[in-house]
Amino acid sequence: MKIALINLNRYNDGDTPPLNLISIATYLNKHLNFCDIKIFDVNFEDVVLSVKLFDPDLIGFTAMTVDYALAIELSKKIKLFKNIPIVIGGVHISTLPISMERSFDMGIIGEGEETMLDIVKLYNKNNKFDNKTLSKVKGIIFRDSEGKLIMNKRRDPIYPLDKLPMLDKSLIDKRYMKKKVLPDGGYGILAHLLTSRGCPYKCVFCSTSVFWGNKLRYHSPERIASEILDYIKNYNASYIIIWDDLFAYKKIIREFRDVFKKYKIKIPLACNLRANLVDDELCLLLKEMGVVRVGFGFESGSDRYLKYLKAGSVTLDDMHKAILICKKHGLFIGGSLIFGGPGETLDDMNDTLKLIDFMIDNGVDNVWSFVMTPFPGTEIWEIAKERGKVNDFQMDWNLLSHQNMNNPLLLDDNISIDDFKKIFLQSRIKQQHFRWNKIKYDIIHHPFSITKNVFKKPEILFGILFKRPIRE
Repeated sequence: MKIALINLNRYNDGDTPPLNLISIATYLNKHLNFCDIKIFDVNFEDVVLSVKLFDPDLIGFTAMTVDYALAIELSKKIKLFKNIPIVIGGVHISTLPISMERSFDMGIIGEGEETMLDIVKLYNKNNKFDNKTLSKVKGIIFRDSEGKLIMNKRRDPIYPLDKLPMLDKSLIDKRYMKKKVLPDGGYGILAHLLTSRGCPYKCVFCSTSVFWGNKLRYHSPERIASEILDYIKNYNASYIIIWDDLFAYKKIIREFRDVFKKYKIKIPLACNLRANLVDDELCLLLKEMGVVRVGFGFESGSDRYLKYLKAGSVTLDDMHKAILICKKHGLFIGGSLIFGGPGETLDDMNDTLKLIDFMIDNGVDNVWSFVMTPFPGTEIWEIAKERGKVNDFQMDWNLLSHQNMNNPLLLDDNISIDDFKKIFLQSRIKQQHFRWNKIKYDIIHHPFSITKNVFKKPEILFGILFKRPIRE
């Protein structure tokens, strides 16, 4: 039996491998002995042609909302030449199951490993799907004989996470594992890892807790050490990004640090923090563990609006303190900002510009800004629905873009597009400071890497020579 898994995520110019699909493929390979599983990737190939040549028996897509339109388009093209079951999984279908298009035969709600295993076993046994057997599979949505959507009981989150096997890294496309310019300016192989699933916080724009659950589940420190050692010894990794939404609890980080010392693991790490959880002790533990770079969802410089976005869990003072503490401990700081949300005033946006100035004055290394965008499963999706900007059933999914400053879907009616764009573009202009500092640093400390980067992105050289802004 042949299974094709298709990655549509083009995040970060295709530098980030589809860890979710790799985990599912690894899990299937562990529990099945009759499957030939292959991952196809939109970053590197014409997936429709590749699937046609592979000639699979079953296809699985994963898609975030920003990729859902592409998933629909490709699934329809595949159905034209091969009428086989196509399964859609990922954040979008998990948070908005009723949007499942007819080009998909079923959707997986939530984590995909156990559910996909049940689906494949069922199909291999009967060589088809029928409503009676599908109704017994937890965590799926499908259509009955009359076309009505049927959603089964959701599957419990996988616990403990170590039930999942170590990632079979041979499944990672080799093009992800080529040497490249690293986040610290060096040159080497960049690897990616998830140590946990879930988030206990309820930010109004984020669906993480809906997809993974609000209980934070960690892999054991021993397991993570094994994953990192595998990357280092067998794939020559020289820098690792921990992709957890939140990596900030001192108890688990202390355990990681101790295990890393035990196995003499020394490799630069990057992770995401939360401003309200940062203190000197946390930063010392992170440094001892090998963390050199931290990321924050700063979101807003308005204390009033920040409390709305983060459901009262973070204050502007928390962010100021987090920046100063992290810089004191020599950590590289990056972060994101959001403009154009519901209830946000021009004064709030100007406060965010002031926050960028604070970051410049206090050594923050990189900041980027997005347009507030509604996604299913979030509080702001419901606001966008009330305003008639989005629809659960039929809509142009391509409208949902973090870069769509010409059509900010959640901007209040009393703020003109022109005024919004003026402030948003000011934020982008201020952010040139971080880009220029990075270029200067790399020229001094990593001249070989900056040369490689210039060959990859000639606009960098154009910017250096003519002092023009670097394009996003």
